[in-house]
Amino acid sequence: MRKAFSWTYESLSQGGTLADLATREAGRLTRTVMAALDHLNALTDFDHTAFDPPHQVIGLDEVGRGPLAGPLVACCVQLPYPAAVELPFLRDSKKLQADEREFLVQRIEQCAVQIGYGVVEAHEFGKELNLHQLTFLAMQRAVEQVDVPVHRFGLLVDGKFPLPQWTGLQKAVVKGDDTSLSVAAASVLAKVYRDRRMKELHERYPMYDFARHVGYGTDLHRQAILEHGPCPEHRSNFLVKILTGSQ
Repeated sequence: MRKAFSWTYESLSQGGTLADLATREAGRLTRTVMAALDHLNALTDFDHTAFDPPHQVIGLDEVGRGPLAGPLVACCVQLPYPAAVELPFLRDSKKLQADEREFLVQRIEQCAVQIGYGVVEAHEFGKELNLHQLTFLAMQRAVEQVDVPVHRFGLLVDGKFPLPQWTGLQKAVVKGDDTSLSVAAASVLAKVYRDRRMKELHERYPMYDFARHVGYGTDLHRQAILEHGPCPEHRSNFLVKILTGSQ
């Protein structure tokens, strides 16, 4: 996919369009590129038909529920409608390489109408809100960063559950980051935003090697916690089993 990704965006950067790619002779298009264009069309169609009557769509996703350290980050994004968005290969951020995500973030930021981020910091874990509620808190904070009148916007939320605080139209979309263009964009933006935060934390706390595992509970990370103890960026309620030897 990497060659196809590079070839496609090189063609677009030279003034080509998705229509150009789709109408070239079949021999000049790989199956991977054609599949990416088909997937892009499917994601776009989902957003355009998600609500009846059609509404402006906001995609919402989060990243970082499971790590032992660092923030939980949500992102919401509004893409142009009904204009075509030239973002082939956009999909669930976990299915992309780090450099592909970074490249797509630039493209998304260039075309997005508005973007909002919501962050729940590590010190907010382990208090009155559980993980499920903290996820909604991050999402709500993201939505509060953008202008989304409820009578004009529909919210597409990745996962099984709608956003409790949203009073307008919304849909919870299981595997939304591979179903909705807006949710896929939010997935990539949230992932890159959080990874950058973890690289910054790596500079402050190099003994944990946050840049490598971005806070997840790898063997290396667990060993570093036992050796150095937790830092302020660790989620204390996630460390109980590790620190008590019952992991």
